[in-house]
Amino acid sequence: MKLVIVTGMSGAGKTIALKMLEDLGFYCVDNLPISLADKFVQLVSDGGTVQKAALGIDIRSGDELSALNRIFDEWSRSRVPYEILFLDAGSETLIKRYKESRRIHPLAGEGRIDSGIEKERLKLAFLKEEADYISCSQWVYGVIEALETLVIPQLYSEHPAQRQTNRKR
Repeated sequence: MKLVIVTGMSGAGKTIALKMLEDLGFYCVDNLPISLADKFVQLVSDGGTVQKAALGIDIRSGDELSALNRIFDEWSRSRVPYEILFLDAGSETLIKRYKESRRIHPLAGEGRIDSGIEKERLKLAFLKEEADYISCSQWVYGVIEALETLVIPQLYSEHPAQRQTNRKR
């Protein structure tokens, strides 16, 4: 089973990444309570029909985020294969996206967007340090590049005949 944890800054492209993974045949779940993450992995890794899964985890998990280190340690001890994709963008880019969408940043409340973004950066720093791949882009192409690096090589190794026909370069 292949498991990808999609995480990162609010507004950096996690939803786009999850939709793209879904198009690649991944079973995707966004904003699953962290207390259920281990149970989810057990269910999908018990030899069922799910071979590829992705979990969207972000700041909306609140105080449960601190439990992720323990869960990752358990998965490592149990030899659960997982990769972490951390999506990021510059603060100016994230502010612009929030202003354009007229949405409220999860940590800004009634305050300023930039202060919410800085709080989020601090709370997610441990995930960025653990990440297998970090995409820091102001464009959606950064998300595509991250997925190509993290996911596409394994898909080709599972289906070698597609390697020649699907390559654009």
